Amino acid sequence: MIIRQEQIEALEAAGKARFETELLPHLKKSYPRSVAGADDAHLNRLISEGGRRAGKYGFQARGPVRMFTEFMVLLGHEFDQDPLLYWVQDILRDKEGLDEMEQARRLHLHVSTYLGLVYGPAGEHVAKGLEHIAKAPLMEELAAIGKAYEAKAIPWLQALHSRKCVYAGSSALQNLLQAAHLNAGKMGLPEPEGPPLVLGLMFAFGSGVMTDPLFPWVAASVAPEAAGQPRARLERLAARAQTYLRQAHESRSKG
Repeated sequence: MIIRQEQIEALEAAGKARFETELLPHLKKSYPRSVAGADDAHLNRLISEGGRRAGKYGFQARGPVRMFTEFMVLLGHEFDQDPLLYWVQDILRDKEGLDEMEQARRLHLHVSTYLGLVYGPAGEHVAKGLEHIAKAPLMEELAAIGKAYEAKAIPWLQALHSRKCVYAGSSALQNLLQAAHLNAGKMGLPEPEGPPLVLGLMFAFGSGVMTDPLFPWVAASVAPEAAGQPRARLERLAARAQTYLRQAHESRSKG
């Protein structure tokens, strides 16, 4: 019996579809807090994107693809391009003759070390920042930072999550500041609050937060077709961000 190429492709597509279907309950069970803000449609979009992004780096086997998708959940869906995680790109590019599984193990080792040092085994190193944002008069704080953005933004981030800032280093933080200012301008979010708000979101949820399927409320708040003038969109985004972080803080407090 001769198996035609189109039959092989159909079998591969069916296997890929089954794998993606299995990933949905896995992510919901393993990372309930991280995926709580997204429905199944957004999670399926993240899973499909995970397969595509993993494939760019030569990951094809189920284990490495699942690992890569999990890192998208934990670090942001564009973690491989995040200015604060520049070392991820170095690992992915520098294969040194490693095969797919060895490369995946190396990435897993570095990311696991990062998560343990920066966030803590139970996420305890983010508690201070979550509590502050949950209780802060956020718009007033953003305005004060935005009026002296270059001078105040990094100290603000350091107060929220010092370990993350130390691990990233000053150059990476400066790159994030510039990217946040640029993104705020592209979305038409007014100053002085716009740049620090976008900076805070990128710092907390990853540099690709504006299009991350796990945070659909971000894109919905600032979409061109969203109701309201730029300041109304800004205030809506700030309110939703604070609500999300307040809920995260309460969830952590309850264990």
